[in-house]
Amino acid sequence: MKKFIFTCLLLGFIHLGYSQGTYYWVGGATGTSSFSFASNWNTALDGSGTQRVTANNADVLIFDGTNIGGSTPTAGTVTPIGIATHTISQLILQNGANVVIQRGTSSGTGTITITGDGGPSDDLQIDATSSLKITSIAAAYNEYIKLSKTQQATGTIYGTVTITDAGLGAAKLIDSSAVGSLVFAAGSKCFINNTTTAGYPFGNSATTVSTSSYLASGILFKAGSTLFYNGGFSPFTQTTTTAPAMTFEAGSNFVINAPLGTYTNIFNKHYFSNVAIASGITANADAAWYNVDTLTVNTGTTFNLSATGGYPISGNIVNNGTIGCASNYKSAQFVMISNTVPQSVGGTGTFNGMSGFSVGTDANVTLNADLKIGSDTIIYPTSYISGKLNLQGKTLNSTGLLSAGNIAVKAAATVTTSGTLSGNVVTLDVTKYSKTVNTANVALGSLVTGTNILPNTYIISLLSDSSFITLSKLPSGACTSFTISNGTAVITTSNTNGIDGSFATSGTKSFDAGVNYVFNAATTSPFAASNNNALGNVTFNAAITTNKSQNIGGILTLVNGNLTINNTDTLRLLSTASISGASQSQYIVTKVSGATVGTLQTDGFSASKIFPVGSPNNYLPVTITPSATDTFNVSVFEGLTSNGLPNGIALNASQKASAIDAVWVINPKTNIGQTAAINLSWTNALTGSRFFTFTNAQIGVGRNDGTNWLSNIAATANNIQRNVTASYTAYGSFGIGEANNLLPVQLISFTATAINSGAKLSWSAANEIAIANYVVEKSVNGTSFETIGSVNALNNASTTMQYSFFDDKYAAATSYYRLKIVSANGSISYSNTIILKSTIDIKLAAYPNPFVNALTVTGLKGGETIDVYDNAGKLILTKVVALSVNAASINTASLNSGFYTVKIVNQNMMTTALQVFKNK
Repeated sequence: MKKFIFTCLLLGFIHLGYSQGTYYWVGGATGTSSFSFASNWNTALDGSGTQRVTANNADVLIFDGTNIGGSTPTAGTVTPIGIATHTISQLILQNGANVVIQRGTSSGTGTITITGDGGPSDDLQIDATSSLKITSIAAAYNEYIKLSKTQQATGTIYGTVTITDAGLGAAKLIDSSAVGSLVFAAGSKCFINNTTTAGYPFGNSATTVSTSSYLASGILFKAGSTLFYNGGFSPFTQTTTTAPAMTFEAGSNFVINAPLGTYTNIFNKHYFSNVAIASGITANADAAWYNVDTLTVNTGTTFNLSATGGYPISGNIVNNGTIGCASNYKSAQFVMISNTVPQSVGGTGTFNGMSGFSVGTDANVTLNADLKIGSDTIIYPTSYISGKLNLQGKTLNSTGLLSAGNIAVKAAATVTTSGTLSGNVVTLDVTKYSKTVNTANVALGSLVTGTNILPNTYIISLLSDSSFITLSKLPSGACTSFTISNGTAVITTSNTNGIDGSFATSGTKSFDAGVNYVFNAATTSPFAASNNNALGNVTFNAAITTNKSQNIGGILTLVNGNLTINNTDTLRLLSTASISGASQSQYIVTKVSGATVGTLQTDGFSASKIFPVGSPNNYLPVTITPSATDTFNVSVFEGLTSNGLPNGIALNASQKASAIDAVWVINPKTNIGQTAAINLSWTNALTGSRFFTFTNAQIGVGRNDGTNWLSNIAATANNIQRNVTASYTAYGSFGIGEANNLLPVQLISFTATAINSGAKLSWSAANEIAIANYVVEKSVNGTSFETIGSVNALNNASTTMQYSFFDDKYAAATSYYRLKIVSANGSISYSNTIILKSTIDIKLAAYPNPFVNALTVTGLKGGETIDVYDNAGKLILTKVVALSVNAASINTASLNSGFYTVKIVNQNMMTTALQVFKNK
């Protein structure tokens, strides 16, 4: 492949002086024949042609592996002895030719110079089946093969090249021609091992062709080619320079098979594609490189970052050995930079003691291994995350060496600042970037743009003390204005301890406002404890429970499982936020514990807004349409209570029959008296037995004032689709029941006491509005009831009302009593059933009723047993009364609020039942 072609005029001058001939090696495999012996070259492969009588600079010399003996066909490795100076037009190795070129006659330097033929074909050709070895057999016996720069000779290697001095004289394959004039093609291999002084296999710094591009050099390794370092000096130039001695295209490979020497200059300021460290060695990165695509550290290998600064990676890190920092290096870390392909960091090995780990603006990195970061000096290096980082269940663990590392998670920001460019080092305006100021937005991995700044250039090293940054690519020209941009980080974790489990550091953790998060594993501690800034987009792919109150400014997406807001937390959606993915199978649970319940807050809205809330078992969403822009707080919990609060007195099953067994707590934040349309939805599981029979017109919404339920107002309802809408100007707790009626009246107590020849029934009721009367029903078997009388309701909702009824037909037998509560509109609910069984102990009584910490039974004769049952019929307390005792007390401090039945059994096994109520 010809990179440059001389003009026809120049070619004409060349061929006026020389007559080109093409010759094949016929000198066999001997190591004594000279490369320049005329008899070793013939115009015919079988030696039947004309031999090369006189060396000619225009000749083409071919080693053909099918026959290296001419008239006596043979194959094998050709080892001709090199001479002091030999100039040819082209050198070709083909058809399995294996050639070793070495100087073996006298000390000094033997150079085979390839001038080129000026045509389109390459001047040094080694096909995929052939190999060339350039070596030395004695000290000061040097052997070079050189492509002419003057005549712009080119070469392409498809096979194998080995350059080794064997620790003796120098061996080199020198390309001093144009950019990319020596090409190692896909599948080619080049082995390097030069150990003598200045033994650089591709020459020295004079070899460098151009500094105008970060990919500008005479030697080009194409995708699929491999350069093997087998020891000795660097395959690069002998001086530190930003201009590379060779270019590695994407997909090419550089393999280190030996420990690095004392003056290797392997990595310093160089650009690589794939780099692999062989098994069983220890290697230190002598200085920071400018790019590595994929870094592979093999089993049994230790690879240390041994200089300060960032080590950029634009591909993957595969670590099956150990990667860390060499001792006393305080700020060496990988910087992941790629805007094209996802990256990963992992392997079966360990990452131990890198100072940090940064993810650049455009990078998309998956962590497949735990990373230990920190420093062995008293310094706190910082890991910057401004791209996508999926930690999965792994940890960026800043346990450190001597000191822990800091972690800074960045959000989108772009700043333009001035600076002075020298090579690819920029000294920024000190007023915008210094040890104490960073308004320039400088971070490892930040994208940099500007005049003559190449695309996809990133900050790969920084030093705030000197206000300078290092760019990942050499600019193509002058630049004084630099725009520094960070992306919005996306942190994805499957850690069951959430963000703090993923970033485990005793250093400082900072999170910019607007950072995005994805949670892929169930956790009860998702959010970083130290992060007080609003989150950006948040995606929940598992069941999550909050561990703190948190603000969200982006899209909250529910994908799998419920998001539970802990009872002490508020999840606040800013006015810029929204919710996606909510449904009956995944929604936001407002957790209840004691008197508190979790809260979902949505800021500053005026159009209809859905709050996709529910209990652990039921989806109970709320839609609010305010008349003015406002912020609303919403909670919901199961279980109707007398005061509409989570720890209020629970209504019984009969009372819940004509209601929905849930309470919604809704409050605006600013416009307290504004009108808002409130739409509530429920499920069949919470629907009362009578409520199922209601027409849409019978359904209403009621509000609790903190003590009592107020009358349900008429609403727009759909009992098939299970939702209802009503407008309110006052807020608090809301429930669903029968229109123009209360949620069922709350019975505080209901008791029966045997008195002489009859039974006195007593009850107290709260929340009375629109109640017609109480019908007293009696049964002798607990199943079939008959009406024995009624008492009109007083309908005083502001206080607890007391009622009584005397059953003068009570006899010495067991009787069952209940109350049928009839509303003004004819709807009916029932109290619980109480039992009275007594023939002789008609004076028994229990007081106080309601009771608190103790309950006293009077009218005893001694020897009775007192049993206390809860509302479900479970025996809770029991006490045997001593003989000749007329009253006995029972400690009830441990009992919860609610109704209880006290049964007194005398020595004749006759039972009296009393209904009592514990108030607190």
